[in-house]
Amino acid sequence: HFQIRMSVSGRTTSQSFSDLLRRSQELDKIQSGSQQAFTELSDLRETLARLRKRHGVLKRKLGERAGTTTVKGVIMDRAKQQNRSLTHTQMKSAVEKIVLSLFTQNEKKELTRFSEAYRLAGKTLFKLPNNLLGLKLETSYGGQYGQSYFVVIEYDSKQSLLKVKNTSLPYFIPTKRIEEQFLNKNVKTFSYYLSKYVNAYVSRQQQFFWLKDNGLEPECTESFDYAKITLTHNRKVLSILMIYDDISQSLPTRVTVTEEENKKKRYKTFENALMERPIPEVWPLFIH
Repeated sequence: HFQIRMSVSGRTTSQSFSDLLRRSQELDKIQSGSQQAFTELSDLRETLARLRKRHGVLKRKLGERAGTTTVKGVIMDRAKQQNRSLTHTQMKSAVEKIVLSLFTQNEKKELTRFSEAYRLAGKTLFKLPNNLLGLKLETSYGGQYGQSYFVVIEYDSKQSLLKVKNTSLPYFIPTKRIEEQFLNKNVKTFSYYLSKYVNAYVSRQQQFFWLKDNGLEPECTESFDYAKITLTHNRKVLSILMIYDDISQSLPTRVTVTEEENKKKRYKTFENALMERPIPEVWPLFIH
């Protein structure tokens, strides 16, 4: 999708709205020669080249670094423990499988970071019947595109103002406040903040859905700004409380991890990790 850069002054007129409509109609004409499209394509190519380069570096370090524990050395030690000998082909196959596994994990992290960097650009303006404008907000999580949300914008000729007529955004996103602050000053800023809130919501939602897919039943609010999780760690039942004071963010602002039988016993390492990284990245701490 191609962004239409817009700036609406405080004294918006019908001419301003007509300009917005005209610019949305010209979207198809400028797609083929869009400098933005060329830039994004170049970014994608650079990212692919960087991943390939890191793959080569990783493989070389794992297989060639002298004086350190290598993948090949670990495989040979394991084979000796089991009184087995490996042929050159078997050794090569085992090393390649481990390196590929490590690279796949690294690639997923890179893809997630790349998606996070570009997700706020997923905004499209388009024309609707009856002189209305539509704003499409795309969401993504973990490198995968998710649900899209829509905002319908109308022009109030009596007040010479743009207004939100309809929206599919969740009710708890402060659409009205963002509209009053930004819509008639800068539509790009208006769409930026809406996108920020809705992508943060989708991120929180998918993190807790991930927990459900892994056998847990977190207690959550509809906006996923509060959650309680109970689990067993080292034969002790832990209670995790996560609070998101700022719902434009995907990470909690307050976390407590305590033992059910001893509320004074807190796990600071777990708490700090949950405030710094998404749940799926932190969860191995709880299962080891």
